[in-house]
Formats: sequence, C-alpha cells, structure tokens
Amino acid sequence: MRAIGYIRVSTEEQGRDGHSLAMQPERIRQWCALHELELVNIIEDRGVSAGTPLDKRKGGVQLMQALSAGEAQVVVVFRLDRLFRDTLDGLLFFRQFAEPRGLVVQSVSELIDTGTPQGRLNLNLQLSLAEYERAVTCERNSAVARHLRQAARPFGYTPYGVVRIEGRLYRDPETWPYRERIMALRAQGKNGRPCSLERISEALHELGIPAPHGGRRWNKPSIARVIKTHEAMEHYPPAPKGQEAAVSRGVAA
Repeated sequence: MRAIGYIRVSTEEQGRDGHSLAMQPERIRQWCALHELELVNIIEDRGVSAGTPLDKRKGGVQLMQALSAGEAQVVVVFRLDRLFRDTLDGLLFFRQFAEPRGLVVQSVSELIDTGTPQGRLNLNLQLSLAEYERAVTCERNSAVARHLRQAARPFGYTPYGVVRIEGRLYRDPETWPYRERIMALRAQGKNGRPCSLERISEALHELGIPAPHGGRRWNKPSIARVIKTHEAMEHYPPAPKGQEAAVSRGVAA
C-alpha cells in the first residue's frame, strides 16, 4: 500500500524543539519500512497550530488533495495531534473524508491503525484526550496571563495603551487616553445596552484616533480586546518621566 507522511510543528514548538521537523519524517520512514508501506511523499506544515483545521493549513490542503486523487491509501503521522487536536474535527475527517475513500490513518507514537476496530476505538479515545489537554493548557495560560496583568508584569505582547519599562507595565501617556475613550464610548449605549463595536469603530474614525499598527480604522476584535482587558489594567501607574529610551510601546490591542 502507498502512504503519505504528514508532519506539523507549531511556532512555539519550533522555538522549543528545533529538531522536531527533522525527527518526525525519520520516524515515519522507519514505520513505513517496518510495515512494508510504500512512502510516496511527506507533507509538512511549519509554524501551524493544532487548533487550525486541517483543511485550513497549506500542507493539510495538499494532503487532502493528494488523497482525493488516489495517490495513497494510508496517512502516517508521528503523533495523532499532528493532524488534529479537536475531537469533532477529527471525527468529521474520518466519517466524511477518510472512510468513504477507504483511507487509513496510522500513528507511530500511539500505535494506532484506523484500519482495525481496535484502532478506531483508540482513535476516539486519543482525540478526546488531546482536546482535553489543549483546553487545560489554554485555561492555564489564561490564568497566568491574568495574574501577570494584575501585577503589571509583561506577558507576551505589550497591550495597546501601555508601555513596558524595565520589566513592568505603565500607562502610555500617548495612547492610554484613547483606551479610556473606547471605554467611555462603550458606556454610551442606548436602552441599557452597551454601544456596539461597530459604532465605536465609526466614532474612533470620526475622532481621528489611529488604530493599532497605524491602520485607518479600528477593527472589532481590537476594540473587543481593549474592553476585555481594561479592568485588569486600570490600576497601572502612569509611565515615569525621563525614561523614553527604555520604553517599549504596546501596539497590539
């Protein structure tokens, strides 16, 4: 049987484990040799999160097109979460794409072969476990971010309206007033409802307040992030004067 290998590594994994993309194809080659599979291609997605659906990844689209064209009957991955980390996404792939075409997925690490009943059972268990681990990781990261924001410590990007000086966060005298204006606009809704994000965007454009990264208009996700994070940063002190050279200004809303 002909097989296509698929490998994926996220941006975070590249920084932490630089050999991951080199290790995965070698393990796939060894697996195919052991199980007498003809490996016709190895497709990779570099810097892609597992949360991105397979059909939204460049390599994922290439993989599905090759399988649809009958180039292989087996997909071999180093670990199942290289393909999916969402139970529904994985099940839909097998029910709507793989099974009607008689395709099989084999995982090197979990020893899964969906060509057998036991393999399909293991698949369902592994997909559920992977989704649970992802949810726990996201919750943990969110908790860490909230704690550091409350302590005025940087976590990831520097938020819009804030400056980073020597490892601490302060109100940016240039852009903090714009953040407060967004909150004031939000409170100006009608009939007890907050002002819509679209109306806030229009108002900011009318006031000539530039969007983060210099855009002409604020997009709704940027406004929503300002609103969501503002309460946690209201206690930040103003930036100390005379330290302009040390400032790292936030542009991500």
